[in-house]
Amino acid sequence: MTLCTNRGLYNYDTISMKILVILLALVAVPVLVGYFQTQKYDKDLKPVLEKEALEVMNAEGVDNPSVELDHLHATLSGVTATEEEREEVRALVSEVGGPGAVVASHRNNNLETYGSLHIERSGEYVSVNGNFDEGTWADTFSVPMEGVTLAKGSSYREEGFFRNPQLPELAASNPEVQKWMGDFLALPGARGIKVGAQSNEIRLYGKMTEKLQKRTLSGAAAAGLTVTPDFEIVPATPIDLNTSSVGNKIVASGTIPDDLEVGRYGFSPSEDLQLDPFTDAPAGVYESGFGEWHKDFYADRQARRGYTLSGDKLTLNGLATPFLVNGWKSSATALGLKPEVESLKVFPSPYHYDSYKLQSKVSEGDLAKIKAAFELNQVYFQSGSSEVQGAEVAKVDALAGILLEVGDKASYIIGGHADSTGDIEINRKLSKERAEAVLEGLAERGVNKALFEVTSFGSAEAKKVGGSASDRRVEILVK
Repeated sequence: MTLCTNRGLYNYDTISMKILVILLALVAVPVLVGYFQTQKYDKDLKPVLEKEALEVMNAEGVDNPSVELDHLHATLSGVTATEEEREEVRALVSEVGGPGAVVASHRNNNLETYGSLHIERSGEYVSVNGNFDEGTWADTFSVPMEGVTLAKGSSYREEGFFRNPQLPELAASNPEVQKWMGDFLALPGARGIKVGAQSNEIRLYGKMTEKLQKRTLSGAAAAGLTVTPDFEIVPATPIDLNTSSVGNKIVASGTIPDDLEVGRYGFSPSEDLQLDPFTDAPAGVYESGFGEWHKDFYADRQARRGYTLSGDKLTLNGLATPFLVNGWKSSATALGLKPEVESLKVFPSPYHYDSYKLQSKVSEGDLAKIKAAFELNQVYFQSGSSEVQGAEVAKVDALAGILLEVGDKASYIIGGHADSTGDIEINRKLSKERAEAVLEGLAERGVNKALFEVTSFGSAEAKKVGGSASDRRVEILVK
């Protein structure tokens, strides 16, 4: 019983092995046939076809001809006299070995014509290669183009028959074309320009946002050129920029558009400012004057400030006054931005900033006495009044005493405050009148009025309904 079972198993395994061998043979035979066919093609047929194709190209007068076959697919290189001759050579080579034996496609050949031009950017350099006359070369590329440094190894040819490409021919006599070339090649996403010898069409290639492509095509049209874009269209990256003041220097970092003119920003970027070559700004922002907004924001160098611009969201931080905040918000909104000011520290005047640097040359001891006297003797007023009354008169006496003691060593800012009730403009006028009233009292006591700048510190935030006496006061600060 066992022997029978073993014999059965043995028979089964033998059949399986035979089937496996047959399957392997079926798979291996085509592979081996293909291998030997490839070997035969590379050894026997390929050299013959390449030789015949090369003979055709020589017979047609192609300069520096070469043929490279990958099976029956031919890559042609060399220079022909005209565009028509290039196409004729391609067609003749495709007939070598009979119909379909060799295929030299329109795309898969490197045949050029005299007069063809290829300008390509690589990093900071632009290389120019092609077939055109020396005079056109000199006229076109001797004038520096903004953003373009000519690379070593650029070349030209002037042998045989040639026709000047349209681009050098125009650029030699048209500064608008040269400017357009420089502007285009300066774009980080631009990679090159190809010009055919007898074509009025110029092909541009590289990576572009839709916005930059439109700008490039518009500039070409304005320069009298007809161009065909062959760009890889990439999405616009939202702007993400952060700036802040450090002393008298503005430090910027983040991502800004490649078409942003840094000069319009009003500052020289630090080394950590990175430009994203494929970025667009929010529509209309820079064209509408964001550079002016930036300069206005940083006009006061004594104030520590900064902003973050992400997309159309503009977040402000640092030190400011109510008047400045309102102006920044209004102008930013007009530019299509959404300003947020919660991170700003708002003070009545720039003289209240903790970063304010004194202009007065006064000793630390005198400065401490003056500040203590000013803090202790702030003069308060009745609602709606600018008259110094009652016990407040004694504060004026005390202020005059310390000011006379210091003499002309310091200069001052004197400003009035108002509470938050009533009309803003009326309160501003009233607060200045209060400052003037206190200054007149000081002058009557012998203090030099020329040492003072009179201003209004404006209305305070309401501390309780109806305002507070502590909001209706005159304050003196050392300038």
